[in-house]
Amino acid sequence: MPNNIDYESMEERNDQTLADIKNLQQIEQNLYNSLETNANNNTLTDDEKRQIINKINEISQMRINLFDTLKDTYSFFQTNVASSRITLDEQIVALEIVENELAEAKLRLQLLQNEKTNKLRQVEINTFYGKKYDSHTDVMKIIVIMCFPILILGLILNNGLIPDKIGLALIAIIIAIGVIAIGYTLLDNMKRDNMNYDEYDWGFNSKDAPKDTSGLIINPWATPSLPKCYTNDYIISQNKNSVGNDLTGALMSNSTVSDCKTSCNSNSLCSGFIYNNNKSCLLKGSLVTSAPTISQNGTDLYLKS
Repeated sequence: MPNNIDYESMEERNDQTLADIKNLQQIEQNLYNSLETNANNNTLTDDEKRQIINKINEISQMRINLFDTLKDTYSFFQTNVASSRITLDEQIVALEIVENELAEAKLRLQLLQNEKTNKLRQVEINTFYGKKYDSHTDVMKIIVIMCFPILILGLILNNGLIPDKIGLALIAIIIAIGVIAIGYTLLDNMKRDNMNYDEYDWGFNSKDAPKDTSGLIINPWATPSLPKCYTNDYIISQNKNSVGNDLTGALMSNSTVSDCKTSCNSNSLCSGFIYNNNKSCLLKGSLVTSAPTISQNGTDLYLKS
């Protein structure tokens, strides 16, 4: 009789494992469909795609573990329970079919991702060379603009409307301005980055930069920390104590909770206090909100909200 009970409980666990695998397969299939649909519509960011793919991998690993457990149980049943063999065979075949479908879905997703990457790369290449050719077009525009006033001055000189010296001087000035503009455009084009035309390659080598020997780690982009504004309301954590961040001379004996609140409210550095059964309290500094807490009977932690 006990063996029958064991077999029945194992059969119930198998059914629950099968149900869990099917649920995980359905969740994974829904995630694949969502990822494939949104990838075609470009409605997801790269971070959101990575989060979905990580979730799919976690669910896939859970499903594989359950599947391995089920296979081990199935081997046991094959040896000891012949009556369960046919049912488990059919269910495992069905699971393997779904596994194959999920593997094909993964392959399609990878192909889709590769196709998108290739398209983005092609777009970036076309954009780079398009902007580079636009720069070359600017050189031709400068030459055309430079030739136009030179042609007009040549006609004026041929008609003798201005002295030759003045006309030649003006032509020389126009040519000089044009050469400077063309040189600036070509130099600007040469300094452009080989991957992103909108960026410049300054030839900076981090190995040649001076080393910082001060030992200080400073982030110039960090937002300066501002003091937090607290109210006079408190959040109570019973049987809790906060480690460290004690204010100097802030130990109060033979006090009530109300006395401690009044003292803390009048101290701009106080952000909370602890109160114990001995009717004593200790005021805490601003870092108490991020300090670790420990369990301690008879001591309550009061934090400003």
